[in-house]
Amino acid sequence: MIGNLRSFRCAPVKAAVLLALSIAACGCGGSTAGTLPSGRMVSASSDTLWMSQSNAKDTATLSLGPTTVVVGPTQVTIDGKPVATLSAQVKAVAVKRADRRVSIVADGTTIYNAPLMK
Repeated sequence: MIGNLRSFRCAPVKAAVLLALSIAACGCGGSTAGTLPSGRMVSASSDTLWMSQSNAKDTATLSLGPTTVVVGPTQVTIDGKPVATLSAQVKAVAVKRADRRVSIVADGTTIYNAPLMK
């Protein structure tokens, strides 16, 4: 009876370890993309466990783990701080979060590349 009780109590621990190993083996992160009403394509990739993109009017809000990047019509902000200016003619913006760095590329030109501050 005691052996069975120990196995029962260890089952959640074993499940948690297997889940952690699965995540480590598979890697984390993903990518997302969307087209804004202006025709601007906004894409993102991240090495975080979760990410999402929501588009409203001509603005894309990217949640890349604990980091929020907002691509507006004329500027890009990271966690509420302006980091880059965009021309209205920019047709494609790509945001990448990897190894605690964020890089932003507009129409093939890097306009921001720096480590995260938090």
